[in-house]
Amino acid sequence: MAERLTDEQVETLAHLITDPFAARQLVAAAGIPMADQPWSTHSPRMFWTEVSAAFANGAAVDGAQRLLTLARDQFPANIVLAGPPVFAPAGANTSPRPAVWNIPPRPARFVGRADLLTALAGHLSVGGDTPGIAAVTGMGGVGKTALAIEYAHRQRLAFDVVWWIPAQRAELLDTHLAALGQQLGLPADAKPLTVLAQLRRTAVTWLLVFDDVDDPATVMPYRPTDGHGRMLVTSRQRGWRGIGAAIDVPTLTRPESIALLTGHLPDADPPAANHVAELLGDLALAVEQAAAFCERTGIPLVDLAHLLVERLDEALALGEVVERPEVTVATLWDLSVRRLAAEQPAAVALLELLALCAPDPLPLDLLAEHAEQLSDSRLSHAVRDPLTWARTVGALVSYSLATRDDTTIWVHRLVQAATRRQMHDAHQEHLLADLLALLEADLPEDITLTPQSWPRWRLLLPHVRAALARASVPADRNWTTAPYPPATRDAICSLSDRTATYLTEHGRPTEALPLYNQSLAITETIHGRDNPRAAPILLHLASALRVLGRYREALPLNQRAVTLTETTFGTEDPRTGEARNNLAVTLGNLGRFDEALSSYEKALSIAEATYGPDDFRVSIVLGNMAGAFYHLKRTDQALPLIRRAAAITESCRGPDHPQVAVALNMLAMTLTHRRHHGEVIELLQRVLAINEAAYGPGHPEVAANVNNLALTLRYSGRAAEALPLFDRALAISEATFGPNHPEVARTQHNRALALADLGQTAEALALVRHALTIAEATYGPEHPYSAEARNNLGIIYIRHRHPWLPRLTRAAKRRRGPARS
Repeated sequence: MAERLTDEQVETLAHLITDPFAARQLVAAAGIPMADQPWSTHSPRMFWTEVSAAFANGAAVDGAQRLLTLARDQFPANIVLAGPPVFAPAGANTSPRPAVWNIPPRPARFVGRADLLTALAGHLSVGGDTPGIAAVTGMGGVGKTALAIEYAHRQRLAFDVVWWIPAQRAELLDTHLAALGQQLGLPADAKPLTVLAQLRRTAVTWLLVFDDVDDPATVMPYRPTDGHGRMLVTSRQRGWRGIGAAIDVPTLTRPESIALLTGHLPDADPPAANHVAELLGDLALAVEQAAAFCERTGIPLVDLAHLLVERLDEALALGEVVERPEVTVATLWDLSVRRLAAEQPAAVALLELLALCAPDPLPLDLLAEHAEQLSDSRLSHAVRDPLTWARTVGALVSYSLATRDDTTIWVHRLVQAATRRQMHDAHQEHLLADLLALLEADLPEDITLTPQSWPRWRLLLPHVRAALARASVPADRNWTTAPYPPATRDAICSLSDRTATYLTEHGRPTEALPLYNQSLAITETIHGRDNPRAAPILLHLASALRVLGRYREALPLNQRAVTLTETTFGTEDPRTGEARNNLAVTLGNLGRFDEALSSYEKALSIAEATYGPDDFRVSIVLGNMAGAFYHLKRTDQALPLIRRAAAITESCRGPDHPQVAVALNMLAMTLTHRRHHGEVIELLQRVLAINEAAYGPGHPEVAANVNNLALTLRYSGRAAEALPLFDRALAISEATFGPNHPEVARTQHNRALALADLGQTAEALALVRHALTIAEATYGPEHPYSAEARNNLGIIYIRHRHPWLPRLTRAAKRRRGPARS
């Protein structure tokens, strides 16, 4: 028996060695002189196919093995070339395809899927102990048919008969098999069993490919019963493992999607290709369709991305793939949904609700625990009955319209878009009201400094943001004319405020601002500008602005909230106390500490009278008041307040709560002024551990803690240890807020002082100048922080011009001896 290359090895060599002269040199080294090599071929694939045939016909002793050895030396990382050649009888048929063959042309551009092709080759190898059946399953458009075609072409020399059977219409299967019978010499009206018997009788190796099978029962009669036959099935339906191997086809990887786009569009911008692939969810058919649309119309991928962002539901019908001109993503799942509507109407209702969510996992218990919020009786009934609910969810999964795990379900973004295309506006608004009601009923109300609420918020955040985006009102309309009943408007208002609060708590205040503004707009439009419902939203919006360093914008919001609460509830109401506490924080940020202390005193009096002296809400005001005394350098007054605040908070919240970290951080900063550096470092390390556990390592609260720890190390003469901590804090703050935020300025200022301590005054000067620019732009030139930055700039400048001055000063101090009290 002579050797030949496997089809996959031929494909790999054609891909890797495209230069004709290099290819002929390699073949010559394997034993076929250049004069005896094929010269008439015009493509690398055909060249290597004919070389393989030459090896099989004995053109060179051990030629295939020698060629692979040489190729491995050139491409040692290639796993295909590591495989052995295949033995074939001398003189065997070496044509490019089997004698009986009707497989469609292979895809013009096939990318990736190497692992799936390898798995198929293993399951369908002729003569093995496997059942001989493999089903390729997955959602419509994912690339099942293309994978089957590619497999058939790559493995064509392993079979004598390869026949493609479109199987979507079961009643036509007999006709397709009769056509195969004619190729085998049978009459035109031969029955399927006769055709199969002929295949077995001739003892040829055969592969039947059934494309788009809806029901496994339709192909069961055609299963191979000997080692010569194999069956490959493509199907959107799951449940094939009982009769053979099942291979689930995922969406393309991002590099594969980009390769597919740039294969059609060689001049495409890679970031734009990445964005389009992301917007299309890496669905193979959608990526092909997008590439075809751009190729035909000349529209740049960047412009297509804008269309997909703004009008995805309509853009699904743009373009068509040459190999499947009758199919677009817009219509791809219509048949499955129609069948589902007849079999499981509740599953279609669930699909429509999921179409308004984000394409992320949605917890199934959101519906199961709040069935009363569902107005669709089909879905409400299904959710209440565990067996019906299991069947409803299972139907979506079975048709590959959704994916689930133990606790969640999710739908591909293009299935969502195609589903929305079929829903009229009034129906979407009705379902959106249900979704908003579900989310409002489920999401925890306590968010700030409440870690136990965050996991549920983290899981549902994509869905609440998707729902709010769909519910928003265009700029040319207002909320009085919005097509929502009052309960839905209230849900939008509440969820906008609460979602913005979660985002602010997790270091994303910029994303929070539009949601706070939407909540405020709804409240003011529906209830009036002077309605007290606006007060808490004003406070939350002011808080987000403070985080962004926009203190001057926050101040009038705080002042307005105080006026609203005092007018409505009175000067001693706890809501007025909360508004006063927040006003004081903003005044302190603006350097108006005396005014802040006056407001804190009123807030503390209200809190103690309302809640008692040992309530955690009292501790919040105490901690803030201590901060004001700290900034005024009145540490004797700050210290007892912050110690009391820390004790109350730990007693109420436990030792590892983020609110405890806030109090301990303030205590540490106060002790710093008393030079208790050892105690301060221990406190700050504890604070850092609490906040890293609560928020994660990249949160701005963690950055502030790291900055304070580094500052204390510098105060204790350990500037070299402080520098990497300043660098970490700076990286977090810049990533969160950008380069011109006051938190960035503070850290740069502190880092500059550490650099100056280490004699690196040139770099220190540049940092302090930048910090001073930010401070004056944020606070104004008269703010204490601006004054401090200017003072330090002068000190570092003097050190830079006169580097001997610090040494002289230290020497003078040593000569004077210790200071006298």
